[in-house]
Amino acid sequence: MALKEKKKILITGGTGFIGSNFVYKFLDLGHDVHLIVRPESNFWRIKPVEKKVKLHFIDLFNQQEVEKLIIKLKPQIILHFAAYGAYQSKQQDIKLTIDTNLLGTINLVNAISKIKFDCLIYTGSSSEYGIKNKPMKETDILNPDNLYGITKAAGTMYCQYMSKKLSLPIVIMRP
Repeated sequence: MALKEKKKILITGGTGFIGSNFVYKFLDLGHDVHLIVRPESNFWRIKPVEKKVKLHFIDLFNQQEVEKLIIKLKPQIILHFAAYGAYQSKQQDIKLTIDTNLLGTINLVNAISKIKFDCLIYTGSSSEYGIKNKPMKETDILNPDNLYGITKAAGTMYCQYMSKKLSLPIVIMRP
């Protein structure tokens, strides 16, 4: 498939299941792929292509680091998959859940609001809806019943707010 234009792609959570699949797809399409990663990330999913991506070891909780990277890199497409707390039995750190899912999202959105970009895709969660007896619909009212769902819903609302306030091209998906 021929590229019309090579894009600079920035992915958070690119070593996770969903993010790593996007890493492979964007590399296949010939794009310039960058990842924001934690030093303790497990790179096994992207090991075959690790040398083809540019890794940025910065902390999404650090607003200055995030802003400095965004302004320098000027990504055109940003995919925000970084999350913590979805695995309730293992991931129980309250501060890390809030910092990753809400503060990290706020810092990323605030930083990209300072540049021109094509699209931010924010990944919410079905946990934002809470427990349902029937299939969920996008029109359902958010009713999270755990900290993970609460922080993801807050991230969604912040993205919606900033998108409207500054006319930012932000898309929210809840896989």
